[in-house]
Amino acid sequence: MRVTHTIFADTIIRDADRNTLSIIDLYESFELTTFPAILARATLCYVIERDATDNQVTDLQVVLITPNATQPNQVQADFKDQQRTRVIVRFEGFVIFQPGEIRFELRNGDNVINTLAVSVTAIAPPPAPN
Repeated sequence: MRVTHTIFADTIIRDADRNTLSIIDLYESFELTTFPAILARATLCYVIERDATDNQVTDLQVVLITPNATQPNQVQADFKDQQRTRVIVRFEGFVIFQPGEIRFELRNGDNVINTLAVSVTAIAPPPAPN
């Protein structure tokens, strides 16, 4: 089993009829003026390919790792007789407490099969208007 693509965005919508994804507000990094900062939501999408010996349905874990906490989240990859599937994970009320790095690890048992790191930088607030 291997991850071919990882997408991190505000919203990711899968169109069931056309089997396409709509990605809204792609996140690459965060530059924030105040902490803690709250995002209404954050969404991860993993495109996963399986080997012939992998199960049709596999329990996985997405582990959110921040300087303040580690939060495991159970997910399931269901290949439905295909070689590839998408796993979409939504976080509601996503809080960023301080500058540093946010990491998402996708795990299959004890094996980390994908890591996504996103940097969080503190910047000066814009000047007040005159």
